[in-house]
Amino acid sequence: MTVLLDTGVLVADQNPRDRRHEAAAAAMEAALAGTWGKVAITDYIVDEAVTLCRVRTGRHDLADGLAARLIGEPPHRPAFAMSRVTYEDFLEARKLFSTYSDQDLSFTDCTTLAVLRSRSIDHLLSFDDDFDGLAPRIDAPP
Repeated sequence: MTVLLDTGVLVADQNPRDRRHEAAAAAMEAALAGTWGKVAITDYIVDEAVTLCRVRTGRHDLADGLAARLIGEPPHRPAFAMSRVTYEDFLEARKLFSTYSDQDLSFTDCTTLAVLRSRSIDHLLSFDDDFDGLAPRIDAPP
């Protein structure tokens, strides 16, 4: 079994002022303990999470620390499998972005859906209910 981490959980875990910080910290602890199996992220999610962390906190140090942790730079060990968005995933995301134009999905959200499907990833750990009905979503820690 594999779970893909979404941006909002990563940013809330990193930002102590986020209203979902405690839930995100508990969810991350459960994910890293193997509750949902292997843990994965995408390169697009790393980009979005680091950028969003910088914007929401106004702190470069928190965003930089998140980048180091997600990428697995020393002294951090890679805790997540990196699923890179391929050209085929990108094309599928483009189709999904058009198909779901009536929903509030970002292009990164669509790449997430494409990767979930192309890699047969079991669950998405996300606070974003825009994924409901489109992907098997875990919203909170067990």
